[in-house]
Amino acid sequence: MATVNRRAFIKLAGLSMAASFLGFTRRGMAQTPAGRKPFRKVCVEEHFSTTDHLDYLSSIYKKTYPVAEVVQEEKYIVADVPFLPYLFLHPPQIAQLCDLGEGRLEEMDKCAIDVQVLSLVSPGVQVFEASTATRLSKEYNNRLAAAAKDHPKRFVGLACLAPQDPKQAADELERAVKGLGFKGAVINSHTKGEYLDDKKYWVISGRLYPLCSPV
Repeated sequence: MATVNRRAFIKLAGLSMAASFLGFTRRGMAQTPAGRKPFRKVCVEEHFSTTDHLDYLSSIYKKTYPVAEVVQEEKYIVADVPFLPYLFLHPPQIAQLCDLGEGRLEEMDKCAIDVQVLSLVSPGVQVFEASTATRLSKEYNNRLAAAAKDHPKRFVGLACLAPQDPKQAADELERAVKGLGFKGAVINSHTKGEYLDDKKYWVISGRLYPLCSPV
């Protein structure tokens, strides 16, 4: 029960942090009832990946879980390998997930979505070794920042962090917000079985509060 409560708390805290950073004005393309001001349709839980990120994830899961064995046990898949579907994505699906340009914008327009708040697909970089995770977090944040710069009215970034190195993660959070213009960060559930309420991760939350400002 304690683990469930902790996960629920972290998920709720993450959503609250993301919401607190968003200060979009009520104007845009979405249709509204007569007599009301138009508002923008902003989708918060939107994700992207890269082909190399998916390759990294696949290599880890293929080493850890024999695919033939996992496929035979549906409950095992759901319980212990929640990201196994990445192993079976078809090229068109990979292309959609990795698209940070015209293809994604076209799909957004079809759904009358004005803004996507984008983050690296779960589990981010939290399953990698510390040095690799720290390096990749910076690389993927730079890629997302470039896309947001190209389409500033359509894309907003939430940084991926590598809590495996808490000090480096705190530094990357500050760089992402102050330097790249991101609105916050996403940390997925646990990092190798450890949660954000562990004291060694307090440096990350301690860096967060000075970055917050009224919207």
